[in-house]
Amino acid sequence: MDGAPRAVRRTSPPRSGFLMKPVIAITTGDPFGVGPEVCLKAAASPAVLEACRPLLIGDRDYLLRVGKGLAGTDATGWPEVSMTALEWGSKQGSDAAVRSWPEGPAIHDMGDRPESPPAPGPSASGGRSSAMYVKQAVALARTGTAAAVVTAPISKEALRLANVRYPGHTELLADLCGLEFGEVAMMFVTSDLKVALLTVHLPLREAIAAISQEAILARLRLLQSEHRRVCSERRSATSCRRRLRRPGRPASTRPAPSPPTPCSGAPPGGSSTSFSPCSMTRPPSP
Repeated sequence: MDGAPRAVRRTSPPRSGFLMKPVIAITTGDPFGVGPEVCLKAAASPAVLEACRPLLIGDRDYLLRVGKGLAGTDATGWPEVSMTALEWGSKQGSDAAVRSWPEGPAIHDMGDRPESPPAPGPSASGGRSSAMYVKQAVALARTGTAAAVVTAPISKEALRLANVRYPGHTELLADLCGLEFGEVAMMFVTSDLKVALLTVHLPLREAIAAISQEAILARLRLLQSEHRRVCSERRSATSCRRRLRRPGRPASTRPAPSPPTPCSGAPPGGSSTSFSPCSMTRPPSP
C-alpha cells in the first residue's frame, strides 16, 4: 500500500574483525638456545591456537630451518606478516609492523640473519638478536597490535657480549615501557600462588645485602597498588557483563557471584605498613 511504512532490511557490517582472536607476540629468544624450538612447537599447539593468534618474532629463514627438524611442526606455510623493517637505531622498533591475518600462527620476520657461533655457547650475535626481538614485541604491544607479549629464554652472557646494557628481561622491559627499575617487579603467577621477587639478577652475597626493611616495604606498596588496579578492572568487567545481558534472555541457573573482596590498606605512598591484597581469583561469569 502506497504511503504505508515498509520494513527495511539492513545488512549488518561483517563481524570478522570483532571475532578475531587476540594476537600474542612471542619473542623467540636467543636463536642458538632452546627458544626457537619451544616457540615453534607452542605456536603449532591446538590449545594455543584455540586461544589466540601466535606471532613469532625472529628471523624467518632461521625459524624455518629449525622447524624442518621438528616432527609435526612445518612452518613453511605460516604467513609472514611484516609490513615494515625494524629501525635498528630505534629503541621502540617499528610501531606499525604487521598486517592482520585471520587465524593460525604467523611470523614477523626481523631479517637479522643471526650468525652461528664458532663454538657452542653464548654469542654476541645471539644477544643482539634476542634484544631486538623483545624491543619489537613491546612496540607491537604498546600500539595495541599485540594483546600481550610472551618471551622465550635469553642468555645474559650473550647480552653482555653484544654490549646490551640490560642484564635480563625485567630491566629491558621496564626501560622500554618508560619505567624505573624500582617501579616494576618480576612475579610468578599460578591459580593458587603469586610470588614477586625482591631482588633479581644479583649474586647471592649481593642479594642478601640488598634486603632491607625499606626495600621490602617499597615492593609491598607496589604489589598493593597493582592488586587494587586488577581488582578494580575485574569489578568493572563484571558490571559491564551484567549490563550487557540482553532483555528476555533466560536468567542463569548458577548462583550469583559473591561480591569482590575489597582491597584494603594504605595507598602506595601512604605511611601505613599494612598490606592486605585483594583476591586475584576471577569472579564467575554471570
